[in-house]
Amino acid sequence: MTDEARMVDATNAPIRYPSPPYAITFAALGLLGGALTGSLTPEKGWEPIFAAITMINSALLGFWLTTKRQGDGRIGPGRIVFGTLLAGAFNGLLLVAMMMPIGALLGVPIGAIFALPFVFAFLLVAACTSGVGRTRAGSLVDRMHRRRHFAGAACLAGVMATFLFVHQPRLTTLRFVCAIVSSLVAITIVVCDARDWRTARSAVRVAAGTPIVDDFGLGPDVVIPTPSEAPYRLTERFITLRRGDAALARPLLVEGLATSAILATITVVVGVLAWIGPG
Repeated sequence: MTDEARMVDATNAPIRYPSPPYAITFAALGLLGGALTGSLTPEKGWEPIFAAITMINSALLGFWLTTKRQGDGRIGPGRIVFGTLLAGAFNGLLLVAMMMPIGALLGVPIGAIFALPFVFAFLLVAACTSGVGRTRAGSLVDRMHRRRHFAGAACLAGVMATFLFVHQPRLTTLRFVCAIVSSLVAITIVVCDARDWRTARSAVRVAAGTPIVDDFGLGPDVVIPTPSEAPYRLTERFITLRRGDAALARPLLVEGLATSAILATITVVVGVLAWIGPG
């Protein structure tokens, strides 16, 4: 055993990756979609009821999909399509039963039809998590991939509120609130991605033997052996100097920063349009 630092590949250890919080993002999109559907009814006052019920069903769908996730934390598109149509049919059954109990069963096909836009919305949000599971859980790159989930949902919510609510005067307040919240979320994600990118850029310039506390998520770990307290054992104890390779993580962080910046730009632009548009 020597005192020199060693390169240890620790990225292949079996890890159960936590799933992105689909329940939160699906619930937010369900609230917007439910409010829009409620505004299409002839009678006023249904928007909060439609929004609340659709939000709850969307959150339950996100929670159910989380339990069906793959080992790397991602969800297959087939499950999203099936689950969304099933949730839409149940949602339609509940809402139509509240409006006219006699024709409650008509809500099943109606709800499934109205769920079709949610299928594309949820697939787009899930596509933003395509990088989850490719690097070590909890690392800088992994956190960047998980934040992209919220960035995509915020951008989609902003676009929905701006262009779908523009001719719905009953949803003016919700449109303004969504524009503000989605823009703040998108900008916060850009700031976090920029911070992690700067961390990786600075780590590349640090001397080889200097410890770094951040986990970059991919590449070999740098460890240094230490004397064992029990010499008769055949195992060695190590002190980890670095977790992962900053040089390998930096290009992925640059890509993530560029993606979040593009999504934030779209979100802010549509947010401004929501304020200056009619209504």
